[in-house]
Amino acid sequence: MKFENKIINKFNKIKNKNNLYLYLIKKGKKLPNYPLKYKNKLFLFKNCQIKVWLYMKYINKKFYLIGKSESNIINGIIFLIINLFKNKTPFNIINYDDNKFFNKINLIEILSFNKYNLIINIIKKIKKFTFKKLK
Repeated sequence: MKFENKIINKFNKIKNKNNLYLYLIKKGKKLPNYPLKYKNKLFLFKNCQIKVWLYMKYINKKFYLIGKSESNIINGIIFLIINLFKNKTPFNIINYDDNKFFNKINLIEILSFNKYNLIINIIKKIKKFTFKKLK
């Protein structure tokens, strides 16, 4: 919750849409390097205009996600998602109310419909992956 509250407060302080884009771009630059071996069709997020690669796994019952996009803004969102789910249990991830968080930062107001839809689909993919790990 600490990370979540920090981001909500930051977004509420930034009133200018361009400054929010710059903030997301800055966060995207903090993504860890995405290994070239995972930058292939197997990890490419399907059916979207922007190329996004996601690699997910569980290590010692902890969720691990790395991602990369061709869009600097989407990289910023991936950074947020990684940190939202970091150290969460599978149960917490599946039950996480991402709509509540994204509404608090007015993400739908900031991004184009296609980018917002991509983010929602990334969250769905993470939850589906996590659900399979619970079985």
